[in-house]
Amino acid sequence: MPILLLLFVLFITVPLVEISVLGRVMAHFGIVTTLALCVLTAFIGALLVRLEGVQTLRRMQATLQAGELPAAEMLEGLALFLAGLMLLTPGFVTDAIGFLILTPLVRRPVAAWLAGQFKTRGRTNVYVRTRKDRTGGRVIDVEEFREETDDDRPAR
Repeated sequence: MPILLLLFVLFITVPLVEISVLGRVMAHFGIVTTLALCVLTAFIGALLVRLEGVQTLRRMQATLQAGELPAAEMLEGLALFLAGLMLLTPGFVTDAIGFLILTPLVRRPVAAWLAGQFKTRGRTNVYVRTRKDRTGGRVIDVEEFREETDDDRPAR
C-alpha cells in the first residue's frame, strides 16, 4: 500500500474511531469524567515513557561502553517515541495502543518490525579512511558517499 494512501486512511479512520469511543464513554460517564480520564492517561503515559526511555538510554550507554552499536536500543527508543505520540494523542484507542507499545513484550517486536522497514528501504554506505594527525589523534576522511539499494548490490 502506498504511504500516502496509508496516511490518508489513518488520518480519516483514527479520528472517527476515537470520536465514536469518546462519545460512548461520555454517554456512560459524563463529559467531566471522560476529559479527566483523557488527561490522566496522557499524564501517566508520559511518566511511563520517561521511565522506559531512561532505562533504554542506560542500556544504550552500556552497549556503547562495551564497544558495540546500540541498534536494538535505538529502535526501542523509536518505538517509545511512537508510544509517546500515541499516549499524547487524545482518545482511548490511541492510549491503549501507546500503553501496549510501552510494554517490552510488544515494544521489542515493534522495534524488530521497524528494523525490517529500514532494511527494505535501502542502504547507505559511507566509505572512510582513518589517519593519525600530528598530535596522534584519529582523523576520519570521507572518501566517497554512495547510496545503494538491494538492486544495486552484486549477487553473491
